[in-house]
Amino acid sequence: MRALQPICLIGFSVTVSASFWLADIASGSHTLMPHWLGTLTWLQFSLAALFMLGAWAGSAVGNPLSDYRWILLTGIIIRLVLIPVDSYTSNDIDRYLWDGSVAVAGYDPYRTSPDSTEAAPLREHWPTPPEHARYATVYPPLAIATFAAVASVGPDYAHISWKLLTTAAGMLTLMLAVQLLSRAGRLRHLALVALSPILILETGVGAHLDSLSTLAVTAALLSLQQRRYVWVGILIGIGTLYKLLPVFLLLPVLCSLPLRQSARTIGAAAATVVSGYASAVLIGMQPIGVISTFFEKWRFGSPLFNLLESVLSGSMLIAVIILLLTAGAILIYRMGSHRQIPAMQWSLALPLLLSPVVFPWYLMILVPLTALAPNAFFIGWLCVLPLTYEVLGGFASDRSWMPASWPLITLAVVWITALVYGSLSGKFPKLRKTPGADLAG
Repeated sequence: MRALQPICLIGFSVTVSASFWLADIASGSHTLMPHWLGTLTWLQFSLAALFMLGAWAGSAVGNPLSDYRWILLTGIIIRLVLIPVDSYTSNDIDRYLWDGSVAVAGYDPYRTSPDSTEAAPLREHWPTPPEHARYATVYPPLAIATFAAVASVGPDYAHISWKLLTTAAGMLTLMLAVQLLSRAGRLRHLALVALSPILILETGVGAHLDSLSTLAVTAALLSLQQRRYVWVGILIGIGTLYKLLPVFLLLPVLCSLPLRQSARTIGAAAATVVSGYASAVLIGMQPIGVISTFFEKWRFGSPLFNLLESVLSGSMLIAVIILLLTAGAILIYRMGSHRQIPAMQWSLALPLLLSPVVFPWYLMILVPLTALAPNAFFIGWLCVLPLTYEVLGGFASDRSWMPASWPLITLAVVWITALVYGSLSGKFPKLRKTPGADLAG
């Protein structure tokens, strides 16, 4: 298997570098029609995932970093190569910079939508996606502050500045993951981070805000491994001030640490989040956003929610989701005292499993935890969810957003297969202590 690794690394590099070609197709400057963009994008993610898995299977069993130098070097170089690539997987960068420009101009991004009259002069220099025109921002305060810092350099340099920022976040995440895996004795799983298509393409092409929340969570995991509990809370709080998902890590932290340490961690996280929101309020913002409107409008990438919504509606749907969240939280709490890493994985996964919207980049935050304790369910989810990019073909060619059902069916089959395999092989998380169940190894 190790002889196959160089081939996988070369194949991975070529596949990811095809982003330059796909960006040309998306812009209309290539002879291939934009309606092929969706098919080519999910093929790119799928091939890259296969090469990543091949490199992982061919990795050495030892723990010296020198055994994985080519995997690490490939991961570093390909991240740098993608800096000049225009985004073809989403238009979120334009939204980020619009929100930042609104804040720089002195308006409240939480009350100022792109189609608002007072912000009309900004649209000349900061175009926004048409589908976002009616909605104010959905992002937490630290995200807005970061958008504003980047937008302050002006429209000519803001785009590349944002790409440089997300690339730097991606590189730091990789470096911290090396330390995290090395200290846990699990560098053999480095390929799952260094060559992760979700991490690399959603950072280098999509340039998503999730790259910053993923960095915060990876740093929190390393701090937890080092028993720096206050910093664990601060970093989880910082991650939550970028995207809300990291806050769900507090549940397994609460049940896996002694009372004093968990209180310090949760207290530090709460103080960080409250400080962020209070600061926004003090400067005249109303940091609530339109997250409920977002969830009402979008339905994407969620097989379980689609199934529930097809048989339930209204208050019954909400009640069942709350019941499932509660039951899941109880199981995670029980699991966390004996199986720290699986509890963290499922704690972050639970709200995504029941969310009406799961874009591929939402899973970035799961990658470092998956590398710490590889699991067929999470690896399958990370590899298969990008099939939903098939929707890009219609969107790029005639602005129609018509997601097909086959990616969700495929994902559901992969989930069920992984769960059955895990149950039969004894690898499905159980409520008892097993080797490799915590960050210490």
